Order: sequence, then C-alpha cells, then structure tokens
Amino acid sequence: MINLGKLNSNSKEIILQEKPNGCIECISHTKDTCGYTRIRYNGKHERLFRVIYQMKYGKIPKGMLIRHKCDNPSCCNIEHLEIGTSKDNVTDMIQRGRDKYHCKRPERNGVNNVSNKLNEEQVKEIYLSKLSSYKLAEKFGISKTTIILIKQKKMWAWLTDTLD
Repeated sequence: MINLGKLNSNSKEIILQEKPNGCIECISHTKDTCGYTRIRYNGKHERLFRVIYQMKYGKIPKGMLIRHKCDNPSCCNIEHLEIGTSKDNVTDMIQRGRDKYHCKRPERNGVNNVSNKLNEEQVKEIYLSKLSSYKLAEKFGISKTTIILIKQKKMWAWLTDTLD
C-alpha cells in the first residue's frame, strides 16, 4: 500500500494499492460511473490520475489530455500515463478494440450488448445475403446503416470475420 497522505489541508488521506498488472489504484476514495477516482483538489473535483500527472510534470497544456496506456481508468501509476491529444486517445481506443464497432470485450459484444436487436444467426444471414440493405433492414426491423456496418465488418466483426 502507498499512502499519499492529504493533498490539501482539508482533504481526505489518499491510499493507493498496486495491482498484479502494475496498475496503481486508489482504495480510499470512490470511483465515478466511468471508473475514474475523483478527489477534491485546490477547491475543485478532479480526477486523481490528472492530479498525480500534474504533480510530476506540471500543468497539462491546453488542448492536451492524459491517456492511460493500460486502459484502466482507475489507474494512477505515472508509468501508465502519457500526454496526448483527443485524436491520439481515439486512435488508442480503436487500435485497442474499445470503440463500439470493434469492441473485444465479450460482455459488450453481440447479444450481450444492451442495445442489440439481432442474434448471431440473423447477423450471419445479413452478412451473407445478396438482398439490398433496404430490404434487409425492413426484414429485421433495424436501420439500413446497421446493415451496411455489418456488411463492412464495422459491427459484429468478431463474428463476420469467421464467415469469409
């Protein structure tokens, strides 16, 4: 355990714990709905990893943000953090399969996705079908865009990749 102490005179003590994967997470504060640890710092609510980054490297330049190399929003290990642009962050997301079209997290794929309207057999039928996008959309009660994204392997790619 790592005790950062209090960052402000009126703040709560910050206690961190290193995980087996090298991530360092705060165990003394709660996380927000996105998994980030928030603390009160200099009179404002801040994400802990940003505060830690700024303590080591100084102010974050305008237009820049701090990215997690480990994809763990709770992590505040300085070695897992790097500065970059929003575009860099989106590129990371796509390359690591965290975007909504290439999500490699099984709990969010296909029938496990809360907004899903199709099952795997229907997706296979759509992908292999010679019918127009309009007719398929009508048949399955979904948008033409969804049909196109399935055929372009931008949705359900983990399933349609096996069909070629």
